[in-house]
Amino acid sequence: MCWAKLLKDGEKRAKNGEVFDAASNAVLVLRVHFGDLQFLHSMASRDGEVPFVTRQRILMWAEFAYRVATGYFRRDTVLNQTGIEGMKELSGNRGWTVQQIFTMGDPTYRKEQDIRDLAFGSLLHMVSDSFAHSPTEREEPTHLEPGRIKNFHAYSRQDHKKHADEDTQDALGMHLATAQPSVVDVGSVLLSYYKEGKSWFDVKGYLECIFTLDEAVTVSGPGELFLPE
Repeated sequence: MCWAKLLKDGEKRAKNGEVFDAASNAVLVLRVHFGDLQFLHSMASRDGEVPFVTRQRILMWAEFAYRVATGYFRRDTVLNQTGIEGMKELSGNRGWTVQQIFTMGDPTYRKEQDIRDLAFGSLLHMVSDSFAHSPTEREEPTHLEPGRIKNFHAYSRQDHKKHADEDTQDALGMHLATAQPSVVDVGSVLLSYYKEGKSWFDVKGYLECIFTLDEAVTVSGPGELFLPE
């Protein structure tokens, strides 16, 4: 099944209430877009998810990805043996290794540095998506911190074209012109940590700040602006 058909099929099945998680044996692309791995896009796994849960999953992956990026976890590390809370639920009873999850069998990437860069790229992707309006709704930023999280959106009931419109160059340009600190500012800080080889404990507080929940944060949903007409 080609990519577009797979996603269309997943969209239909999700709307019919099918759950895509480790127990379902669903392919990863369906779990990432419609299931329990939507946190990789800074999104909730379903409507009605408690924001604390989404945030914890995001920080779980951030710890895992950053520790891979800095060499704490090696390519042959098994995900459910990392000791990071939540990782066993993510991988289920599969014996996925770091290399398998980041390369999916692609023989192009085999060097240790390749795996590290892919892991750091995964972290940057997740963080940058949280600054787009379709995955996450934020308060206005201050000069001291990014806007606090008001709502993590879930993808299944969103108008997917409206969602995609927030991934455009125009949307990024508007963000950069109006937000300080911007996604580029935040990414630059994380990149400096990575290049300097800072430990996870040096980076953890910064990431927790990026994903600070607003006092009035609400449970997840598609987001009013992204409902179908």
